[in-house]
Amino acid sequence: MAMSRHKSIEDALRSGIGTGVYAPGDQLPAESELAKQHGTSVPTVRIALDLLRDEGLVEKYQGRGNFVRRPFERLTYANDHFTPDRRASLYTALSVTVTSSELRADDALATILQVPRGEPVMEYVFLSRQGTSPHSLARIYVPLAVASISLPENARSPLGDDIRVGLAAVGIKATTFAEHLEARLPTEHEAATLRLGPGSPVLSVERIAMDDSDRIVEAALLALPGFRSGAVFTTHAHAEQLEEASR
Repeated sequence: MAMSRHKSIEDALRSGIGTGVYAPGDQLPAESELAKQHGTSVPTVRIALDLLRDEGLVEKYQGRGNFVRRPFERLTYANDHFTPDRRASLYTALSVTVTSSELRADDALATILQVPRGEPVMEYVFLSRQGTSPHSLARIYVPLAVASISLPENARSPLGDDIRVGLAAVGIKATTFAEHLEARLPTEHEAATLRLGPGSPVLSVERIAMDDSDRIVEAALLALPGFRSGAVFTTHAHAEQLEEASR
């Protein structure tokens, strides 16, 4: 019975959002009011709202209630940056805030950066927003032994490309990238920061940048909400490979 109750609430709200009864940015009725309307309990209403949050239709503001999400710009991750035709519109649509802090590498970070545990590392956190809604989260790590660069004053890239620009400015050029992508559930911190439901997946990207000597100069950990993200990769074969394949 509980399953049919939360499904009917979910369907009614989805229909209301789809037909414009609830417009983007509108606040939905209070959970207690929805429970009264549908003759059920608040926990059952919350199940329905969590499912709508997982679909990207609803977002919850702590202490304020549930709101219909505004339409989002989609993210297309392509070989360590946004596709060129989307870059300008994304930079216009999104605002980006950056914070930085010095920390000591824990076991996980030491493994990623290939540095000793406890090594000083700079962390740069890029949080992009569209309007008031969180859009994407990027955490960039640079060992202090590699470089100490100033925090970008006018950060524009949601994925933290500004840090690589800063490294290049002090003579450190990333020439090789290793990337690992996976769809997974968000961590508690990611879910809270991006206002995602507990079952809403993220596209997780771990991007390692190396210089000509194969030294790791930067590691990026990106979390992109799955309901508005995709990935495209283009591979260019070297002339030698093409010649060998034609023989």
